[in-house]
Amino acid sequence: MTLAHTQPTILIADDTNERHDPVNPSKSQSYSVQFNASILLVEDTKINQMVAIAMLEKMGVTITLAENGQQAVEKWRDSGADLILMDCNMPVMNGFEATRMIRSEEAPNQHTPIVALTANATRENAQQCTQAGMNAVATKPFSIKDLEQVLSRWLDSYYKNAGL
Repeated sequence: MTLAHTQPTILIADDTNERHDPVNPSKSQSYSVQFNASILLVEDTKINQMVAIAMLEKMGVTITLAENGQQAVEKWRDSGADLILMDCNMPVMNGFEATRMIRSEEAPNQHTPIVALTANATRENAQQCTQAGMNAVATKPFSIKDLEQVLSRWLDSYYKNAGL
């Protein structure tokens, strides 16, 4: 199971003037797209954790939370994940360092997709993410549709390459 390393994809939030509730896009309890996957969410800010978890739960995924890069590496070692959503700027260990550590410890036939979560949507930041070993970049704030695109792209790719 090998995934090709690609240039990061920058997801831009909807630029309309309409206000959308990112957690509750509709009144239904679940979201129309469901994923059977394990996600390691690495985020240090409580409100961002709450929003991302609420969106991910609506899509049916199993979520493991890490509040910094060191916890992320430890939780990845303990249980792995189908996809890692990695904040870049955190205390203790940042997302760049955590990604480099995970990449250095992966087996030759293992490649967990890692998507950066960042409010810094610059080309330089995207390059820094790529150099650290991240597969893509999702900019904050993101909507549930943005998150669906990330999961669809990387989980579909993961499962196809894993032969599942």
